[in-house]
Amino acid sequence: MNSLDAEEQEILTAFERGELKQVENVATEIREHRQVAEATFKSLSVDQIPLSANDWQNLQQMAVLEGISYPALVARILHKYVSGQLIEQ
Repeated sequence: MNSLDAEEQEILTAFERGELKQVENVATEIREHRQVAEATFKSLSVDQIPLSANDWQNLQQMAVLEGISYPALVARILHKYVSGQLIEQ
């Protein structure tokens, strides 16, 4: 799950070419973006998703392997699904 999508690759390429410029007040920008992100996720959080015990255990194990929390992994999977990036095999 560490591969970059097209948009991420484009950003990385622009960064490596030195095409990106830092904003003047980085701390303010980070704080404002963090507040927006927190408000977005708070308003859209899901309290319960029914899962089998086996799926729950597998999800937790996958999160450990990815080095993230299981809620973050669930959010990542759901985002990829709704944005059409998650393809069934």
